[in-house]
Amino acid sequence: MIHRATHRRVLPALVLGAGVLAACAGGGASGPSAGAGTAATPAAAAVRDGCPLEPDAVTAATGMTFTLRQTVTDRPLETLKTVTADTSCVLTADEVRGAGGDPLVLRADVVSGPAVAELTAHFQRVCTGSGGTLSSSGGTTTCANRGGVQEGLVVEGDRAVEVSYVAVPPDRLAAVTASFDEVLALV
Repeated sequence: MIHRATHRRVLPALVLGAGVLAACAGGGASGPSAGAGTAATPAAAAVRDGCPLEPDAVTAATGMTFTLRQTVTDRPLETLKTVTADTSCVLTADEVRGAGGDPLVLRADVVSGPAVAELTAHFQRVCTGSGGTLSSSGGTTTCANRGGVQEGLVVEGDRAVEVSYVAVPPDRLAAVTASFDEVLALV
């Protein structure tokens, strides 16, 4: 989860990193050339590389065209450095621009093992600490904040997936909120 105050400096690094990773096609990056000897689409690569959100399914759920920009493995979470994500994925809807011209970003961080409890406690603490409201159903928890739902956590056993939007323009907040449960169901 990237907070509004940090997204302006983190997002350019994410986009730049995505370009470098896509060009290299190694070290956990996904794309058409990722994987030895296979001709995979970016969507198939996303699922194969451990990203729990398939871009075409997210596009269908939201009505906005999402593209997988980055998949990185074994990366410390930006907001909780003591937890390392098994996989972090960044998808963008390039036609949707927020303040400063940044694209709408949908991020998914996959965590497993004992770190799930720490991530869950952190998610709840950050949500309520920033004035948000938690809502839970089954293994899914969402955080409503700043007029909409932009963050969620799906926990199944010893695996958790934190899903969050970054740079949501005010005119798209209602659409993001309306489709967020459907996006979380894709995990």
